[in-house]
Amino acid sequence: MHWARRVLLVVAVPLLLSSPAIATTYYVPDDYGTIQAALDAATGGDTVIVRDGTYTGTGNKNLDFKGKALTLKSENGPDNCIIDCKGDGRGFYFHSGEVSTSIIDGFTITNGNVCEPSPTERGIGGAIFCNDSSPIIRNCVLTANLADDGGGICFDSIHHNFSPTVSNCVISGNSASDIWDYHRGGGIANFSSKAITVNDCVINDNVALLGGGIYGKVIVSHSTISGNWVAGSGGGIYSIYGSTLSPVEIIDCIISQNQATGEAGGGIFAMGTTFIDRCFILGNSAVNSGGGIHCVLSSEISIRNCNISGNSATDGGGICCSDSPCPVTNCTISDNSANYGGGICSIGFAGSLTNCILWGNLAAYGPQVALKGDSWPYPLIVSYSDVEGGESEIHLDPSSVLWWEEGNINADPIFIGESDYHLASASPCVDAGTDAGIYEDIDGDIRPQGAGFDIGADEFVQIVYLSQINLESPINGSTLSGPPTFTWTVDAGQDNAYAVDFSLPPFFPFWSTYENMHEIILTTSWTAPSWMWERIPSGRQVYWRVRGVDRDYDPLTIVTSDEVWSFCQRSLKTRHLGSNQTPPF
Repeated sequence: MHWARRVLLVVAVPLLLSSPAIATTYYVPDDYGTIQAALDAATGGDTVIVRDGTYTGTGNKNLDFKGKALTLKSENGPDNCIIDCKGDGRGFYFHSGEVSTSIIDGFTITNGNVCEPSPTERGIGGAIFCNDSSPIIRNCVLTANLADDGGGICFDSIHHNFSPTVSNCVISGNSASDIWDYHRGGGIANFSSKAITVNDCVINDNVALLGGGIYGKVIVSHSTISGNWVAGSGGGIYSIYGSTLSPVEIIDCIISQNQATGEAGGGIFAMGTTFIDRCFILGNSAVNSGGGIHCVLSSEISIRNCNISGNSATDGGGICCSDSPCPVTNCTISDNSANYGGGICSIGFAGSLTNCILWGNLAAYGPQVALKGDSWPYPLIVSYSDVEGGESEIHLDPSSVLWWEEGNINADPIFIGESDYHLASASPCVDAGTDAGIYEDIDGDIRPQGAGFDIGADEFVQIVYLSQINLESPINGSTLSGPPTFTWTVDAGQDNAYAVDFSLPPFFPFWSTYENMHEIILTTSWTAPSWMWERIPSGRQVYWRVRGVDRDYDPLTIVTSDEVWSFCQRSLKTRHLGSNQTPPF
């Protein structure tokens, strides 16, 4: 007996020791007076929740996870939980190999300042500095922070084996300011050759010499980068270190109203392999070249499905490619301005334009396209594109080479409206393109939609709006014993709303689920509530119809079913209604 108990004890102890630790949640300031004290007390897998308030001083800045897998989150989001560095230090310092299990969630980090007064030192990461670490930073606001590099966030890695993520953050009003050296990345700076991931962010009104919004190697998607300013190049993004195996990627972004007041690339300055896809590049400016995009010394660059409009520069209001092969495919390049090449200016190397619209651009030399310098033996190849003025309006410097291929047209593309560059149904660009290996447009619509591929960033989609409603059940003249479910069919519409109307003879007035019950029906069926059914007189004919609106159509237009059907309630008992008694409708 004692032997059996000893065996059980020997077995139980290892099981107990091998059981996983139970994660603990700590609260600041309930359990610990400062954020750092809570981080120090926590162990891997724990969560620290910070109550609403503004946190300042020692223990609430220069915060260090010390390599732990922790989640640090605010209780009620960044508007209610603020880390204020008061102009001395930064919010967070990751330097112990943290990975994606180290998470910051839901803070405002403001007034960080790590600028160094000495030319031999460099203060980087005004709000957050990640060195050889890959945390997740999400749902945060970084504003009014200052550093020599990386005004908002700086990433660096000696070993190049990190992959941090920044998601759903606002990075605004930060500055990279260094009187001794290049100051890079007003919003974000990455000095590693490994890309950081940025998604669903707003990066605006940041200031630097290079890369007002972002500097370095990045994979950025579904983000808005606007209103940033640089004294050099890359008002919105200064991309660098991209390679064939690991390119810079800019996808589904809005790059707008950024400025490069010293050099090039008002919206994007691209050096190295860069893929730009499904972006709106609008209203950016550069004093020299590439108001929207400037590509230089790029081993490979691809610009696809982009709307590039309203940008300005001296060379290449929309795009400038300098010593860089630049294929541009299914782009709409319109209303840009420059001295050379209002739409595109190619200097040295050329590239290709396929399925592109170049229309309404302005320049003294080559309003739509200008080729400057010696591009021999590298031609600009233009095919299946709508170029205002045609081949004769393209500016060619001596020794520049243009190949004007098949499928090009010179016809008003007929956009839907001013500043709306979607194609109208009558556009000559519809079905006039070629299969360039791109099967989605700037909106994510499938290519092709019609008989062929369209020219430009937009693939015209024939939208059919709601125009007919047909009643389906209960069948006309039905006798029912319980509350009916009314169903109907429609001919079109992706965002319809309906009302079911009822009446007793002579069909007026109608009683409606919308006007009387204040209910909007979003499906093609509706079940009458029991209270309504109980108030319908037995044996009486009740007439019904359906009205609908297509909420995608402007102006809203009511469509009414052609049929008006009837039903009656099976008589289960005799009801006596006085002359002054009426049903709910």
